[in-house]
Amino acid sequence: MNAQVGTLTWISGPVAHAHVTGALAILEQVWVGDARLAGEIIALDHDLATIQIYEETTGLRPGEPLYGSGQPLSVMLGPGLLGSIFDGIQRPLPALQEQSGLYVTCGIQVDPLPARQWHFTPSAQVG
Repeated sequence: MNAQVGTLTWISGPVAHAHVTGALAILEQVWVGDARLAGEIIALDHDLATIQIYEETTGLRPGEPLYGSGQPLSVMLGPGLLGSIFDGIQRPLPALQEQSGLYVTCGIQVDPLPARQWHFTPSAQVG
């Protein structure tokens, strides 16, 4: 995860404001607070960012850091996607349960797809 780009100033449910001290962009994926909760920049006004947080925000406080990714919120596509069960930010539920039990731990990070190699033989032909 990347460098700190701001500090939280206000939190209300899943929405937060942060004073921006680094480079950010609309729709950028960010990590919020010391727990590094997943979020996305939904508005920027000079040095004020509005963030949609995709995890439980209980315990989050003004003054906590905001970390930028430099990338838009996105999903990974590839073999292994079909047949998998994900939460709303593409974390595989079986892997989450394996790491944190029946209740998802805030800020937990899990690879969205298996890292193993997949055999592929293209079958398309000209004509």
